[in-house]
Amino acid sequence: MTRLTMRKIRLSLRLHASGLSTRKIAESLGVEQSTTCDYLKQIERAGLRWPLAAEMTDAALEALLFHPTGQDGCR
Repeated sequence: MTRLTMRKIRLSLRLHASGLSTRKIAESLGVEQSTTCDYLKQIERAGLRWPLAAEMTDAALEALLFHPTGQDGCR
């Protein structure tokens, strides 16, 4: 999956809340529709809604969406 900037993730959340289709959101962001769909699913799993809380920093948003899976990859 293409990694989006936090700015684009916030924009996708706002556009989705305003009722735009994933196709239109993808066009607005300049990404594939599948990427948009994947991010919207992650946003939903994280329980995020627009508008985001004022104290939601980019770092906090990133931590919610891309939290570690608990595996460090070392064997």
